[in-house]
Amino acid sequence: MAYLNERVSYLKGLAEGLGISEETAEGKLLKAMLDVMQEISDEVEVVTAAQDELAEDVAELMESCAECMYDDEDDYFEIECEKCGEIVIITDDMLDSEDGIICPTCGEPIEIEFCCDCEDGDCEACGE
Repeated sequence: MAYLNERVSYLKGLAEGLGISEETAEGKLLKAMLDVMQEISDEVEVVTAAQDELAEDVAELMESCAECMYDDEDDYFEIECEKCGEIVIITDDMLDSEDGIICPTCGEPIEIEFCCDCEDGDCEACGE
C-alpha cells in the first residue's frame, strides 16, 4: 500500500505548492481532508500487513495439518482427474465409500482401475 501513501503525500505537496492557506475556510477543509486521507492510508497499510502475515500463518497451518493427516504414505495416493486435471488425494476411506470417488473440484466421478503387483502368478484378485 506504499502507492496509496505516495498519492496522499503527492496531494499534500500539491496543496502546499499551490499555496493553499489554512487561513481560509477552504484551506482548513482541504488540510483536514488530507489529514484524514493520510490516517486512512496508514490504517490500510497496517491492516494489509496483518492480513499478509495471517495468510502466511494459515498457509503454514494448512501444510502442517496436511502432513499430520497424511504422514503414512500407505494411507493415500494422488491421482489426476481426467475431466479437470486437478490432483485429487485418494484415501483408504474414499476407496471404501459406497458413493465412489468424486472430484472435489469439478464434481465428476473418478474411475480407478486397480492391478495387483503380485509376484507369484496365481492371484485370485487379478486372475493372473
